[in-house]
Amino acid sequence: MPRSKYSAAEKLAFLEAFHQSNLPRTTFARQHGIGKATFATWSVRYARDGIGGLEETRRNQHYTKELKLTVVHAYRAGEGAYALWVSWFRFVPGRRRARFSCTPVS
Repeated sequence: MPRSKYSAAEKLAFLEAFHQSNLPRTTFARQHGIGKATFATWSVRYARDGIGGLEETRRNQHYTKELKLTVVHAYRAGEGAYALWVSWFRFVPGRRRARFSCTPVS
């Protein structure tokens, strides 16, 4: 049973209709019965990954320890803002912030 009630093609159709509607994102999402956070996530994933970003994932995505350390080092070195390194390292926005379990950098 799918986790999402919309296919990738349906999500893309909503995004295209939104861009043609000239409505605010929140208004458009409400009119179509889609949560505003869900709709925003679709938009971000489509902009970043194309149609593949709208596909349903089969399982939770896990990040390697090396990737987490790279992100921590970049953040501590002041390389970009949160939104920037989220896109650099391809983190998927979620309800919970990622928890990094690594040794502190000195």
